[in-house]
Amino acid sequence: MKNSSLVKVILVAVVVIVLALLGFTYYIYNQAQNGPVDAALAPALQQNNQGNLDGAISAAQQVTAAKPNDVQALLVLAFSYLDKGSESFMENEYAAKAIAVANQILTIDSKNSEAYRVLGSAYEIEQMYPQALQNYSTAISLDSKNELAYANRGHAYDLMGNITAAKKDYDTAYALNPNDDFNLMNLARYYYTIGNASSTIQFAEATINASSKTRIISTAYDLIGLTYTNDNNLAAAVPALDSAITSDPSYFSPYLDRAYLHFLQNTVSTSTPTADQIAAINVDINQALTIYPESANAYVLKALVAQSQNDTADVKADTEKELALLDTDITLSADQKQAMLTNANQVLAGN
Repeated sequence: MKNSSLVKVILVAVVVIVLALLGFTYYIYNQAQNGPVDAALAPALQQNNQGNLDGAISAAQQVTAAKPNDVQALLVLAFSYLDKGSESFMENEYAAKAIAVANQILTIDSKNSEAYRVLGSAYEIEQMYPQALQNYSTAISLDSKNELAYANRGHAYDLMGNITAAKKDYDTAYALNPNDDFNLMNLARYYYTIGNASSTIQFAEATINASSKTRIISTAYDLIGLTYTNDNNLAAAVPALDSAITSDPSYFSPYLDRAYLHFLQNTVSTSTPTADQIAAINVDINQALTIYPESANAYVLKALVAQSQNDTADVKADTEKELALLDTDITLSADQKQAMLTNANQVLAGN
């Protein structure tokens, strides 16, 4: 096996793991946009703001059962569906529920900006990006101060690989609400993508200070850890990634990033990690797969670990598994999938 070239190819593929952060977002009910809520809806909104999405869905459903034309309650329900799908990686199932609610809203109020944002978000989840952009743009045309429509459209552009358009929308959303945790996180992710370490850390730390949502906080810590990893400051990366996992133990991405970090740490002094070190790395990879079994990136890491042990059979098996999951891994953009496909084929050719 061509060890040196294979290591390089697998390491290139591992870089895609960190970009999978773009595959997660919140769609968020915009309280500022929709005004005060009545007492009956307040518990649903409180649960939504705290990130308890099952509780938000249940409470909103109670309100809509009693008042089926309550647009605010329907919006809380729709956005809670979208956020639940994003958190649980069962996005298509919840996108369909959100679309049904959005269409119900539009029969009540045909010019509701937030209903179009729901539709844009649902199409984004289904990777139907032109339709997503069209609906986000309709939301903005109906309300030019709908900051989250800009933020969500920027995220869709991000997934399409158009970071220039994404940054323009992120900046607009940030200008409309500079203290919003989601706007801050989007800028942190943008600066990470272009390799601006200081701005990444600045906006990620601001996100942590501004947010009460565990997944957003976890993502911000993850970005900090990845930034330090890229700068070879592995000692600083460890507590950041530990905090990402502590903040939200149900988020799979930080486990993969910590596994990669530990792999790097254990190969600084030796090219071959010990059996105990490999076991510790595999604990994090397997935990990520327990949370999200469809993660193609997990098998990229497994192949990297197998290669360090000169286990050509496992390198081949793990890379083939990565290829098998590329179509079903909903955390990856089309560009990321194409990059991973290319790298995987190179690995198999060198194996």
